[in-house]
Amino acid sequence: MSTRGGNFFDKWIAEHLPNAMTDDPVAVSDLVDEMMKAAGQEGIPASEIDEEVDSAFEVIFEAMLHREGSLPEADQALWDLLAARLAREAASRETKPAN
Repeated sequence: MSTRGGNFFDKWIAEHLPNAMTDDPVAVSDLVDEMMKAAGQEGIPASEIDEEVDSAFEVIFEAMLHREGSLPEADQALWDLLAARLAREAASRETKPAN
């Protein structure tokens, strides 16, 4: 498992999804490409992110579709996973010393 890949994915979503509004699969695919390119620039190969999530596209697409509504029961496990990761990211930011 790659904690580094998961942490990058969580941070990128937290920073970029609030600014993006779309339900277009092509636009979401572009967001995934942008995220993977940013990961590569940080020295994180796509394989490290793929170890953490089954599908970055699916997680981002579902986040865009359900950003303000309630979730169907079938999607609850995915959202619980994402919420836990975002909570870990927020907690780690609180415990890191300022530069």
